[in-house]
Amino acid sequence: MTLYTEEVSALVDVEAQELDGYISVDANRPSLKLEGSDLTINSAVLRWMQETFSPLSAEQEN
Repeated sequence: MTLYTEEVSALVDVEAQELDGYISVDANRPSLKLEGSDLTINSAVLRWMQETFSPLSAEQEN
């Protein structure tokens, strides 16, 4: 995992296929950008996102 201070830097690395994707958060809402060429990685990342953020969204509903 790499921390980027600017989203544009992460996007450049995704487009250069040096990074599989990145997560950004704006106004407490996560956003995911995936490079997209490897379906196995995409599925794993989406599953991780659901498992990670599902409890948080449930807390906000209560």
